[in-house]
Amino acid sequence: MQVYFGPNAGALMRYAQGGLPGIAPKDAGHSDIEWLIDVFTAADRRGDAGKFAEVYKASALKRECDSLLAKVEAVVGGPAHCRV
Repeated sequence: MQVYFGPNAGALMRYAQGGLPGIAPKDAGHSDIEWLIDVFTAADRRGDAGKFAEVYKASALKRECDSLLAKVEAVVGGPAHCRV
């Protein structure tokens, strides 16, 4: 199950804050990565990881990331090993 594959924390932060269901907003005391870990850990514990994966699968961000991955695969001459 793929929940996210993408370029950097900024893109992931915008994606998570704007598209994932039922997440707590980031407060000033969290770093971006700490907040993201908390979001995905809480979703897993609630049993929502599958919902997150479905949201990502249907997202524009996944289409963009798949396009970038296809470019990498074209350069290396085959499937990238990180594909899930």
